[in-house]
Amino acid sequence: MGYDAIMPVRAYIPWTTFGLLAIGSLAVSALPGTSDVNVWYGWVKQLDLHGLRTGYNLGAGHIVHPPLGLLLLWLSHHAALLVGLPVHTWPEVGHTGFGVATWLGLLVSALLVIRLTGRVWWGVLFQGAFLLNAVVYGYFDVWGFPFLLLALHAMAQGREGAGLAWAVTASLVKWQFFILLPFFFLYALRRAPQESRHHTLRHVVPALVVLTLTLALFGPGTWLAFTRGLQSAVLSGQALNFGWLITWAMHLRWPESYGPLDDGLIAVIRTRDTRVLLVVRSLFALGYGLALWRLWQTPRNPNNLYRYMLAGYLAFFLLNKGAHENHLAPAVIVAGYLAWRLPRWRGHALLVAVVLNVNMLAFYDLMGQHRWEARRIAGIDYSLPLALVATVAVGMALYTLLRRDPSETPT
Repeated sequence: MGYDAIMPVRAYIPWTTFGLLAIGSLAVSALPGTSDVNVWYGWVKQLDLHGLRTGYNLGAGHIVHPPLGLLLLWLSHHAALLVGLPVHTWPEVGHTGFGVATWLGLLVSALLVIRLTGRVWWGVLFQGAFLLNAVVYGYFDVWGFPFLLLALHAMAQGREGAGLAWAVTASLVKWQFFILLPFFFLYALRRAPQESRHHTLRHVVPALVVLTLTLALFGPGTWLAFTRGLQSAVLSGQALNFGWLITWAMHLRWPESYGPLDDGLIAVIRTRDTRVLLVVRSLFALGYGLALWRLWQTPRNPNNLYRYMLAGYLAFFLLNKGAHENHLAPAVIVAGYLAWRLPRWRGHALLVAVVLNVNMLAFYDLMGQHRWEARRIAGIDYSLPLALVATVAVGMALYTLLRRDPSETPT
């Protein structure tokens, strides 16, 4: 076969790989996910009982997620009935409306990645990075991915108004995207020398329109869900981070209050101890505040925006209370986009993606069953050394992102 014949064959390899991975991800979307899907099913039933808007405003079933995410969750259950798919109930195996909806979210996001980057292989990597998160374990973070991608790309194109609006929309799917919003706002409001203050303020108008319409449609339930999320007493929701290390230490130091280790196993702790919260909140404020300060000081260009936005989110995951095993997902999006623009950050993107997937696999098997007894090896909970390694590795990544770098120049 000649060279000219080989080239067309090679051109099909990326798309063939992408298609096979998409088919494979559809197949595994039949897996039950984690037991959280039953909580979400309970929310949908409460919304059906009271009515979508009334139920959300009541916070029925202790809803803690934003309105757009709940709307998409409700649609994933009800649209399924129109095409003959059953409702998703854990731990049943089989294709359901919710499972197919998370798969569609992954596919649409991966196709958008190809559209934005112009490279099919980036779409392949994207599917691989979120295969567990979206379709195996059934976290609906994936429904916010397209909005975050559009927000990041709009900023790169100098369309700050559109970028802010997309970022606010992503935050209305899952609150974790809200951690990124201050960076979008600071970047948009930081007036360039050639812009008037009036022109700069116009950047926030589309985002305010999105937020106003959401509040008008869903009402005070949005604020109720947001404050419930902030008031969570969970120190670390099985996140391999500094909070998980403190959780282990609290079992040892205050067993009378938080219980001892369960034959070596660490359990999630809920605490309002001001001593502990002062430590974690102070460290988070230091890391997150420094990331915002660096963004303010450095030249105004999108690469610096992505860099310090990633640093701020890693500070949240690593140091703040309330992070869960799936909460690194937005950071993988930002890290991947930064790595596409600046290859020198590809190691950081790989690290964040690996930690996200290891974190989920550490606590759940592929059937969504919690690894409890299986976590004990030689009397030690293997999540402890994993958390130590992840804390050091992510901490080093955070340090390198925050470190002063004179090579960063405007683009």
